Amino acid sequence: MLHRVEKRIENLEKSRLLAEYFGDAKVGFLDIETTGLSPKTCKVILGGLVVVESLEQSDNGSGEAGEMLSAELTCHEFFSDFGSKDDEKALLAAYLEEIRKLDVIVTYNGEHFDVPFLFERCEKHRLECREGFPFNFDLYRLLKTSSDLRELLPNLKQKTVERYYGLWPTRTDEISGEDSVNLYYAYLSHKPGPGKDAIRETIILHNSDDCMQLCRLAPIVKKLDLYKGMWQTGFPFATLPVKKMALKGDKLIVSGIQRKNAIDFKSFETPEQPYEIRMDRRFRNYEVSLPLKSVNPGHEMDTLKLLDLETFSFDTDSIKDLPQCENQYIIVAEGEKVAYKTVIAFVKLLLSAVELQTK
Repeated sequence: MLHRVEKRIENLEKSRLLAEYFGDAKVGFLDIETTGLSPKTCKVILGGLVVVESLEQSDNGSGEAGEMLSAELTCHEFFSDFGSKDDEKALLAAYLEEIRKLDVIVTYNGEHFDVPFLFERCEKHRLECREGFPFNFDLYRLLKTSSDLRELLPNLKQKTVERYYGLWPTRTDEISGEDSVNLYYAYLSHKPGPGKDAIRETIILHNSDDCMQLCRLAPIVKKLDLYKGMWQTGFPFATLPVKKMALKGDKLIVSGIQRKNAIDFKSFETPEQPYEIRMDRRFRNYEVSLPLKSVNPGHEMDTLKLLDLETFSFDTDSIKDLPQCENQYIIVAEGEKVAYKTVIAFVKLLLSAVELQTK
């Protein structure tokens, strides 16, 4: 197994995704190459990871300081030199070691391919993979659910979105994923020498470009409602990242993953704690259910769903100036209109309290 590490300085367009959404979280951009689509019969042959080490304001060259960020990046490539079972296991173990250092990984369709593929291959090799695994932010899922790009583009493949966003000139590789598989088999059968090395470099370049282009695509979130996207696709939060938020009747349901040290825990609603918590150690998940107050103003006005901040023991002063926060109430929903930004800010406070309660 070959592990290559490269340091880069990259000027990136300023992104709400990196600057606001992830905050101080340690972020990496991940992409894998495999011998096929089924993790039952196919292998991981290459794992790429671009880690953001630091971000600083940069001058973009046109005098508009602050519109660009200077990013210090560490680029990892884990390549299976021999294609054997032991080589794949070594690759996965080393790859996981780097991934677990992160709080967030950004992928493109990683929720349905990269991450499940990694998990199944790790489990096949009896490697623990879920403990400490970072929150997976799937940019493809966000674009699919929270943007109008589906109506503008023939498809939402990563390279199609890159072209739309004007990033095609920054891509240097010229092969497809299918080409990468064919080249890998050619690499395994090729005799050692410059020709074999050239094939390997072509495969690595393809993966490296996918990771770097994903990093450059992060600012595309400015073309969508980021907070609505966070509501639909989840967001990272310490050891309890959120996977889904939903309104069900007179309840706000927050569900997610126990990232580390999963436990079994149940806590039912009481006057002192106006919410219910359920945690499952086996499935590493959790759910918090909060009751809402329904108010019908009449006169053909939409029904309001309210959350009473005064019923919570933790400090909520930091969010009382946010939109849809009136007096002691958050107007969670007014008909179909949801106060995404304010509710998400509240949920972060709530999860801090849950973390303290369940330690």
